[in-house]
Amino acid sequence: MKKKLFLIFIFLPIFIFSANVDSAASRAKALQEMQRWYDQKVLYRWGVTDCSHYVQAGMGASGLKLPTGSASNGRYTQSIWNSNTNKIQPGQENLLKPGDLVFFYRKNANGIGHTGMVYSTNDPSCGNGISIIDTYKEGTPPRIQCLSKHTGYVGAISHDEIIRANGHTPVNTDGTIIAPVGSPAGEDTQYYDSGYIIDFDEVIAMYSDVFKKGVKNFESTLIVIMTFIFAITFTLKCLKLGLSNVSVVLMDMKFDLAKFVFFILIIKNYPVINDTALSLCFTLAKAFGSDLNDYKVLNQIMATYIENLQFLIKEFSSESSNIFVKAIQNTMTMINPFKITIIMGSVLYITGIFAYIVFQITKVIMTFIIANSIAVLLLPFWFSDFLKDYFPNPLTVFCKSVLQMFGSIIFISISLKIVDGVRISADSGFDYLAVFTYIVYFTIVACILRKILKGITQIV
Repeated sequence: MKKKLFLIFIFLPIFIFSANVDSAASRAKALQEMQRWYDQKVLYRWGVTDCSHYVQAGMGASGLKLPTGSASNGRYTQSIWNSNTNKIQPGQENLLKPGDLVFFYRKNANGIGHTGMVYSTNDPSCGNGISIIDTYKEGTPPRIQCLSKHTGYVGAISHDEIIRANGHTPVNTDGTIIAPVGSPAGEDTQYYDSGYIIDFDEVIAMYSDVFKKGVKNFESTLIVIMTFIFAITFTLKCLKLGLSNVSVVLMDMKFDLAKFVFFILIIKNYPVINDTALSLCFTLAKAFGSDLNDYKVLNQIMATYIENLQFLIKEFSSESSNIFVKAIQNTMTMINPFKITIIMGSVLYITGIFAYIVFQITKVIMTFIIANSIAVLLLPFWFSDFLKDYFPNPLTVFCKSVLQMFGSIIFISISLKIVDGVRISADSGFDYLAVFTYIVYFTIVACILRKILKGITQIV
């Protein structure tokens, strides 16, 4: 069985490298995917096929990942916008090309809330102007519309900038390097200040990158250790079996050599294997109803927390101001110390509950990242029959982390749906029952999440 597994994985395609990317070809692939969604009338679903995931799919077809930055409003579109400082500003529409990403203000709120892709810069239906392709409304298919008909346009990010953010160099078809276009964002990124706003998803991504780079930097050392252990193992087997069993030694040598090559491939291609396993977890989880496409969900949770916290703080400020007003008027009427106490207690308790939920989800993600890194580091030591009894099985460590992540994704997805669906009603001012219900609701979510994640760990 082991031999079969080695033979299955030994020929996996595996290399990641920085390279020149043909900008025109990359743009064409992105637009082709956008067109496919348009032709198939893929319906808008929040968190699955919404505007940001639409452009993400387009860029993914080009082999590119959308970069992310800090986003105080917790929205994916905002994080994409904030990821790049070299933007095409309003009034620079002459710089736009098909495949560029365009961004729009969020209606009735601060920050970026919508994105699309430049479809054409010479569209007859737009007066030979610019048209974009996007998806915009729950239950409706994508559309192609003139940029001039969209409200709230704030600028664009060039497709070439996305290529650069992926560690590649955008070039023309003839191989010449494409110079950056646009201008620094300046005041355009007023919605956040990276010195004060913590991007929780970015923090997780930083930890992930640190471990990936750490394993990559240790790659040559692991290969040397593996080679040394391979030589020692072969020598010990020869001494143990003797020259009279040359055929047995050679058979073992063939198997050990195949295993050696397989382990080397794993070490050299750890980032690909790790990302593939993570992607497989999300793909399988979708069969069970998960809407998640990435483990970057912490900002989404925090956005819900902040939204409701703002309401409580507003009510507290309003009630506190009455104290000073009535003090000046030398009266204590209409002051409700009970309400102030309830608000402050609610703020502290809700903060604790959300911190706990974020902690539990972070623990799952970090366990996956660290466990997979440890599995790679254990490979050389588990290679030898003489050493593997003293070290955990790296395959077991890897499989356990993948299974735990898979099970967790399903329940985290359910929890997120609950989080998104609960708000403290502000229609008629402060409502004690609404606040109490909110607290109870999220207490239950936190407890269930803890029990489920603990149960998954025990099963694994």
